[in-house]
Amino acid sequence: MEPPRYIYESLDDEATSIRLIEVLPPSPDDRIRICMRQVHTPAEYCCLSYMWGDASRDEEILVNGQPVKVRRNLYAFLRRAQRQYPEMPLWIDALCINQDDNTERSHQVQRMGDIYSGAEAVLIWLEVEEELDYVFDFCMEVASAPSDGFSKEAYYMLRQNEALYADLFARLVANEYWRRTWVAQEILLARRLILVNGARHGMPWRCLTSGYDFASRYGHERTGSFDIRAVWRGSMIEFFNRQRNFRSHLNIGHQKQRPRQRISRLWDLLSQLGGSRCGDQRDRIYGLLSLVEGGDTFTVDYNEDVCSLFWRAGEYFQTWTNYGAVLRLSQTLGLTASKLRQHLDSDVPQVRPHLTVVAENVYPPRQMGTGTSAPTVHCIRCWRHWTAFTANDTVVCLAKSFESRRRRPHALLTPRNGGFAVFLSLADLNPKLSHQSPLQWDIDAGMLDGSLEGGVGGKCSIRIGHKLLIPEQFVLTVLAHVEASGDGG
Repeated sequence: MEPPRYIYESLDDEATSIRLIEVLPPSPDDRIRICMRQVHTPAEYCCLSYMWGDASRDEEILVNGQPVKVRRNLYAFLRRAQRQYPEMPLWIDALCINQDDNTERSHQVQRMGDIYSGAEAVLIWLEVEEELDYVFDFCMEVASAPSDGFSKEAYYMLRQNEALYADLFARLVANEYWRRTWVAQEILLARRLILVNGARHGMPWRCLTSGYDFASRYGHERTGSFDIRAVWRGSMIEFFNRQRNFRSHLNIGHQKQRPRQRISRLWDLLSQLGGSRCGDQRDRIYGLLSLVEGGDTFTVDYNEDVCSLFWRAGEYFQTWTNYGAVLRLSQTLGLTASKLRQHLDSDVPQVRPHLTVVAENVYPPRQMGTGTSAPTVHCIRCWRHWTAFTANDTVVCLAKSFESRRRRPHALLTPRNGGFAVFLSLADLNPKLSHQSPLQWDIDAGMLDGSLEGGVGGKCSIRIGHKLLIPEQFVLTVLAHVEASGDGG
């Protein structure tokens, strides 16, 4: 979509201003006309959750009298809104954010969680798929049942055509909409959800889940062939419903008077949503910030490249002592250790990563290696079972600690080529890899002070809570191995 820049005036206040649109009723010339205006939140409006769709297929509408191209899927919704939601204040990202202005786009995406949680309702547009109207009718019939939850009419509908409903529920679950990155926050932060499809009126989310519960309970009794539970189990709809129920139980995010709280870790969500689809790889991180701990203060910046985002997100969410999380982050952003290393070595302007781990415990100095020339470094406990071996406040290697005395961390720091070479047993990454050769990487001598060359060093100046620097090459070396082994450690 390529809206002309002149339909967008600068937002009055980045902290509270948003744009809203109103779709006007059908006109004699059959063109879609929209009024756009600025408002300050809180305000009354609904948000649209939908798929942008194919960029090569677009249609023309009029926004404040100016022609604007929108993609086919949004055009279909706007055509529907002319009759079903005329003059309703709506927030739609493709129109209400100036997509050509990266600065505004960054600010507005930073506020997406507040925008969706502040809406009266979120409308889920599933495109025009008329066959799904049968599922909508069935679910609405179940939801209208008496207090005992049993609907004779729905039971009759199901008995007449079990195979049809099994197929339609499967098609609903398989809809590409559920695989969007942004759909997670749009669904989980909504106070009310309304599904919109075809020619039917909107269906509340609770009707969908009630319809599934009814069909899974009664649909398999007669023939045993109704497999809706297998279709639903493990689907994104089930995941979102489970998360919404959990948040509703905690009374989070569904009342304007109560501030939104974030109850998930980024890595937990990436394990479920890291493969979701979006047009911009960076959105796989930005699209989840409203749902994760600390996400509200992580800056959204569309002027930043994806490699720089890897380093910034990894540092902000304290990733470096969790190899599985490092791998998940790189895969989510479509990166590899090789691509990251090339980016660091390139002439592209970038902010050099400043990587740290926090010391949780400090142990006496220990000699690493054998012989009088073996350096002595300090052993620092970081993040549960990970031990950092440090010199001059810089981590030179990390090893995993085990409870068994037979499997202590095995890491050697030995003189090499005017600097030092670090050898780390792969058993410290994963016991299953103990038969393979150890990892090795070189450390610049300038990173270590001269007192480390032989004998026991002085007192450790590091205290609990102290942040220790990690060389980016350490992260890349371990990431390259984990990629090769196919194991997150």
